[in-house]
Amino acid sequence: MKEFLYADNDNYGSEFVVTGINSVTLGCYSCAQMKALYPTGFNVICQIGKGKKILGDIKCDGCSLPAYSLDYSIFYSSAGYIQLGDNGFAVIKKSNFLFLLLYFSAVISIAVLMAFCLTDYSGAFAQNLKNDSQIREEIILPYNVTTKQHIDTKNVDFEVPQQSDITFIANQRLQNYSYSNQKINPYYVVIQILFDDEDIIYESDFIPPGGGIQKIELKKTLPKGTYNATVRYFTYSFDSEINALSFYDYQTKVLFS
Repeated sequence: MKEFLYADNDNYGSEFVVTGINSVTLGCYSCAQMKALYPTGFNVICQIGKGKKILGDIKCDGCSLPAYSLDYSIFYSSAGYIQLGDNGFAVIKKSNFLFLLLYFSAVISIAVLMAFCLTDYSGAFAQNLKNDSQIREEIILPYNVTTKQHIDTKNVDFEVPQQSDITFIANQRLQNYSYSNQKINPYYVVIQILFDDEDIIYESDFIPPGGGIQKIELKKTLPKGTYNATVRYFTYSFDSEINALSFYDYQTKVLFS
């Protein structure tokens, strides 16, 4: 198992507690602090918190933490970052279970209320569903994820695209947005566009080497205005397992006109 070394930096702005036989408090970067320190992106190697696969141990004064492979499940969110001795970072994950439980309970309650109140509008409701389906069918994904071959990703860097401000049409879900994953890249790419760190307004499918997107469907419509945004690029192994590798952030602005 690999050993990672915890870097105790003086400029950590937050703390987290490691529980065990003896509780240990360690410094960490907050999500906002990481954005300020690394506006063009940073390399996340592993995560602290429940994960699917153990990569090794993170060694620090007074404790040892298991280092897990990156897991982007909606059941956990990023609570901060620590720096490791090899110039990478470990993300600290916290459970979203209570939030998700309350969220889905609210969604179910609203759905039941709508079903009760809209019985006289079934025709209009069906037409709305049809229109929404047509929007999804217009999204262009010019690739087919069928490749099972293995390409080595060791010591391969991801080049974060340097793009200008993004312009979208206000009050519309279907938008023009182009991205191409170069054929020479040995990994799949998944793109997220986020507002205020955690508000995901778009997430792509797996984009293989040589594939790309031309149109996207936002998760919701937004009015005219300028929004601070993060474009997040996830990379995955280009094989049948499609293991999570790392992710990179790029700060930009989204203009809805």
